[in-house]
Amino acid sequence: MNKYLLLLFSLLVINGCGDSNNVDDELLTCLGFGAPEVFVTVKDSQTEVLISTATVDVHYIESANTDTAIFDNSELSYKTILNQFNGGIVGLVVSEPNYHTFVSRDIGYELDTSCGANNQLDIAVHLCPLATTCI
Repeated sequence: MNKYLLLLFSLLVINGCGDSNNVDDELLTCLGFGAPEVFVTVKDSQTEVLISTATVDVHYIESANTDTAIFDNSELSYKTILNQFNGGIVGLVVSEPNYHTFVSRDIGYELDTSCGANNQLDIAVHLCPLATTCI
């Protein structure tokens, strides 16, 4: 009988109880969070037609850095990754030769560092054609 108790005790020490040695599955499957991206949709203010010929510059208010967004045909918007940006205030300048320029200096952005977070900032801009009354 003592041999059986000793064997049972040895198995518990070697194998442990339950699954307590395993790391939580969520920690194993979390690959971090998404890079901060800006998607800017630019449309004519009167016709709502998409404008794909604009220049879209994202300015980091706390520094002198600027990123130029590139038109992405699959997203139908201008896209850029906010490089080395952890949140704060960004500015936006959207220009196109046939339209009045759009400027914003106070777009707040907070980086979400939780597991699997999508850090996408979506902005819609309407440009007013030159020589017309803006709506």
